[in-house]
Amino acid sequence: MKTKPKPSFFKKLGDEVRDKIQVSAQKKGEDHKGKSFKKYTTKYKNRKGAGKAVPKGQSTASRSTKPDLTLTGTMWRNMSSKGGRDRAEVGWTSRQQAEKVQGLADGGRVIFSDSVHPDVDKLIQRMLKKEIDKNVKLTKPKDKTIRIG
Repeated sequence: MKTKPKPSFFKKLGDEVRDKIQVSAQKKGEDHKGKSFKKYTTKYKNRKGAGKAVPKGQSTASRSTKPDLTLTGTMWRNMSSKGGRDRAEVGWTSRQQAEKVQGLADGGRVIFSDSVHPDVDKLIQRMLKKEIDKNVKLTKPKDKTIRIG
């Protein structure tokens, strides 16, 4: 008997991965390989720290001079996850924000690509193992005693 994870598992997996990617990039300032992001230029660092890097009419979400990939917060608000019957997807709901992520990657600040941050990889491994173990316990046949003689 085959037992595969339910769509609700993939939805939860996607949500957890999305959150972990955001924490790795925003709070830790680390790329998809767990390495620190390339530093901001001195000019941008000073403008961001002073709250003057945002376009006119927008508010500042972060004045951190440590690379956290957050200026207005719009990019992170547009990051979403979706669970399917057999997969979880993480990405951006806005083409403009997805292009911003690509621009950051082109400039050396990769959030994720073919590989993910080591913490994200561990999370996925742990969640999959837990789900598989749960399903194995569900389908494990009961022990039987066979008497000979």
